[in-house]
Amino acid sequence: MNISSSLTSGAAAKPTTTRVGRRQGAVLLQTGRSIGLAASGVAGSLWLVFLFFNPYGNRGITAGSYAIAGLMLGLALVGAVAAWKGKPCWMFAVFALSFVPAGLYMLGAPGPFQ
Repeated sequence: MNISSSLTSGAAAKPTTTRVGRRQGAVLLQTGRSIGLAASGVAGSLWLVFLFFNPYGNRGITAGSYAIAGLMLGLALVGAVAAWKGKPCWMFAVFALSFVPAGLYMLGAPGPFQ
């Protein structure tokens, strides 16, 4: 028996990596979708709470506040739909749109950290 035949036969030739089964993959997919839905719901809820009960705002609710909150609530809704349907490209688009225009504006807005 030579070395090459002993390496290619038997238990040593089986791959050592494990694969996720279909059932485990479905559980992971459903868990990811649930986390995405929960994150979108929490983000939308926090925007509604801080729109009407902002302890740091002293100017009241302005038209700009409604516009920013409406934009962020709309993005949270799109994010929830994208999470439910399993569309990662849409999730990334929601992240980019919520951070770049509105997020950068909110970083410069008056708040508790300035």
